[in-house]
Amino acid sequence: MALIGASQVTFAEDAPAKNPTSKGIVTLTAGDGAAITPPIDKDTPKEDITNQPGPLSIDVAPNFDFGTDKIGVGTTEYPIKNTNNPYVQVTDSRGTGAGWDLKAKITEFETADKSNKLTGATLTLASKELQTTNPQGVAFKAPVGDANGVTLNDSPQSLLLAEAGNGLGTWANYFDKGTSKLTIPGGNFIGEYSATLEWSLSTTPKAD
Repeated sequence: MALIGASQVTFAEDAPAKNPTSKGIVTLTAGDGAAITPPIDKDTPKEDITNQPGPLSIDVAPNFDFGTDKIGVGTTEYPIKNTNNPYVQVTDSRGTGAGWDLKAKITEFETADKSNKLTGATLTLASKELQTTNPQGVAFKAPVGDANGVTLNDSPQSLLLAEAGNGLGTWANYFDKGTSKLTIPGGNFIGEYSATLEWSLSTTPKAD
């Protein structure tokens, strides 16, 4: 008698080896407040540079020149005549995304000996262009200015607002030399007049 049998062995395919993984870790802390951020624009006048330390700072506060012109009979508008393009620069290196609000106020225009004032004169500043050192560009979490113009007085007026989550890094807000203006009513005396602008930064609540 002959016995014939069969046996079968099945070999499973080897499972593909998993690629190894590793991690990169970094911890960021707020700026120490000692660093001074330089101007974005290399043509910034020295007198505009504040040398204000951070971590939330106004790095550039512009001076405005309205030149020499004839006095008007009625209300006359005088455009900015700076040779440079005036701008204000803010740096936020806190890293919290709390936001901020840049404001400015102005004194009355008066002569050096304070004998005369420009009665009824107003300064209006209109935002034109933003620049930033952030690699994402100005379209990413940018603060917002007013292109229609803000008329300053002796109470702080908001010129550039970063809502919560916006405005991190360094931002330069250029003012429009064509639409920003000094408006002077008729009936004032001739002479050289000046006013002082005071710039301030306040923090805004962080969004929930």
